Order: sequence, then structure tokens, then C-alpha cells
Amino acid sequence: MELLYHFFIRFSRRATYDFMHVNKNDIEKILGIERIILQDLRTPPKLPQLARSIGMCESKMKQLFKKIYGDSIYNYYLSVRMNEAASLLKNDKSLSVSEVGYALGFSNLSHFAQLFKRYIGVNPKEYAMISSTP
Repeated sequence: MELLYHFFIRFSRRATYDFMHVNKNDIEKILGIERIILQDLRTPPKLPQLARSIGMCESKMKQLFKKIYGDSIYNYYLSVRMNEAASLLKNDKSLSVSEVGYALGFSNLSHFAQLFKRYIGVNPKEYAMISSTP
């Protein structure tokens, strides 16, 4: 249910594009990419491998993904990754900011903090403190 919720939120926020018919088979393949991305947020998606895994050329895959989700595959991945970080900081008070960064595959915590601020709006330490107040 949560995946559907996020899908429709992203779908409603996407920019409008020229009409392009997308067949059901292609939609299922693009949804398969999302499942692959969500399986392991520690590892950035590799476009050639994704394209091979769904049997589609890379340019068509990127075009369809952007059409359906309103963003590039990598930006979508980063957004989901940062939302997961925010969720962990909010819901698991036993985890420090460093532990959350490492758990999501970041070796450079400064880079993690920069991305978190760009996607969430505040740095992770502030977010953890804001989320812990009743």
C-alpha cells in the first residue's frame, strides 16, 4: 500500500510531457525496475544492468521511467534512499545519524548529510531532533 501511495504521489507531481503511448508490458517492466531499486538501497542502480534485466534498451528504459515516475532513475533512487533515511531517523531512536548513513551504504557521512538536506530540507541531525520531540 505504501508503494502505491508513493507511486501516486510521484505520478501526481510529475511534469507534463507530450503524449506518448506506453503499453502494459513496458509499464510492468518499469515497475520491475522500481522493485529492483527498492531491494537494495545501499547500491546505486547500474543502468546497463537494469536495461538487460528487463530486456529493454537503456535509452527507452530511461525515457519510460521518467515518463512514468517524473524523474530519472538515479534521482528516484536518491529520493527513496533519503526518505528511507528519514524514516529510520524518525522511527528508530536507537540509531545514530552515522549508523543510518552507513546502513544505507554511505561511506562519506558528509555526502550523506548534504544529500539528506537537499532531499528532506534539513540536515539529518536536526531531523532526528525534530522527529523526537512530541
